[in-house]
Amino acid sequence: MKIVFSKPDLPNTGALVVGVLQNRKLTPSAKLLDNRMKGGLSRAIKASRFRGEKGQALTILAPVGTKIDRAFVAGLGRAKDIKPLDMQTLGGGIYAALGSKGNKTVAVAIDALEECALNPAEMAAEMAYGARLRSFHFDKYRTKKKKTDKPSLNTLRILCGGFSKAKTTFAGKEKVAAGVFFTRHLVSEPSNIIYPETLANQAK
Repeated sequence: MKIVFSKPDLPNTGALVVGVLQNRKLTPSAKLLDNRMKGGLSRAIKASRFRGEKGQALTILAPVGTKIDRAFVAGLGRAKDIKPLDMQTLGGGIYAALGSKGNKTVAVAIDALEECALNPAEMAAEMAYGARLRSFHFDKYRTKKKKTDKPSLNTLRILCGGFSKAKTTFAGKEKVAAGVFFTRHLVSEPSNIIYPETLANQAK
């Protein structure tokens, strides 16, 4: 999966992720999407049990008034409580929810939030890191896998202010993720492939 960072312009097509704060408070990007939907996002939220708490999510297929395939609304909780690990968890949740849904590209809007200690670039980098970690899969020895179970997501596009800074920050985290993946591959191999001698060789 390719992860790219770009300026905060909402796409007109594809899959889009926007955030909503606790007590159903729309972020700037969510408000913009709501305007495009002529209030449809607000109505969908009110018609559900979604309140914008951490870990909550709401999916809207073919949002009215747009050409977007899928809108994924992610609960952020209280802005002042958002920590790096929360953004990593969010990134992992986004991949888990949308990685195999058929969309090749998913755009995630990251907004500047009052009272949040993280700026958009930091939030974007942490979220991308979480998504990268969640994208790991070990299918080396699987002989059969349904097409609908295979990852379809090729590009995760993160829209945020200071996207160049986000890209630079993520570059270091990407190397950490590569190390994590290397370790996961090692421990996923059977014992006739990875044993003391071959493990030592891999470690070198």
